[in-house]
Amino acid sequence: MDLARFELSRAIKDFVGDRYFAIVVYGTEHECPTGGWVYANEANCSKWSKAALELDFMGMTNIHGALLHALQVSDKGDKCDEPAVDANCVLTGADTIVFLTDGWASWDDQSTARVKDKRNNIDNSVGDGPFIYSEDIWPDILRQNLFRKVIISCVGIGNHDKELLSTMAKKTGGGYVDWSFPSNLLPCGPAEGQPCVSSNLLCSRRPCCWRWRPPSSLTACARCPSRTTAKRLSANSSVCCPW
Repeated sequence: MDLARFELSRAIKDFVGDRYFAIVVYGTEHECPTGGWVYANEANCSKWSKAALELDFMGMTNIHGALLHALQVSDKGDKCDEPAVDANCVLTGADTIVFLTDGWASWDDQSTARVKDKRNNIDNSVGDGPFIYSEDIWPDILRQNLFRKVIISCVGIGNHDKELLSTMAKKTGGGYVDWSFPSNLLPCGPAEGQPCVSSNLLCSRRPCCWRWRPPSSLTACARCPSRTTAKRLSANSSVCCPW
């Protein structure tokens, strides 16, 4: 979640131009804190770049609801009944959606109770609605997008549904960025803020993903060797990924 907030903040800060943007955040519920489109001038991008770092939406993961909400944004606000054919949405809605997630869908707007997840057989872990699994989510989003032709690019962070994101991006002409962690990483012994013990371990409280694909704003660190071409690591040379 921290990495998603950071990357959203960085993207908004660099988005200044003659265009508009909106933010939709989601957990069990979803909302548009910008209230609709925001003109991407320097003041607005600075304001919402800072606000993005404070965004926090807890609960389940309502991917289907969030994508539908994004399709509802238009000059009239961020709500409509039929985003697939609503005149305002068709004429003034998004032409591109950048979707970020760090998990798997577990809820939708029609869910009323928790049931067993068929992916891992864990009881009471997902909603009972019709749009929980990849094979149900992306076809409905494509149906909603049939006449809109919105490009949906996807960024998956950590353990996420690669099939859902890659399929949705491919079928809408978007791109898919896979920021999952290497499978050979193991839980790290020290708590967050303690010295790193190995270059192939994960912090016990927060993934040290910057060792593999660090955010561009981080400065050089002598403690843990970089395994990326960016060659930028935590500015704090004695602790494990405190950011």
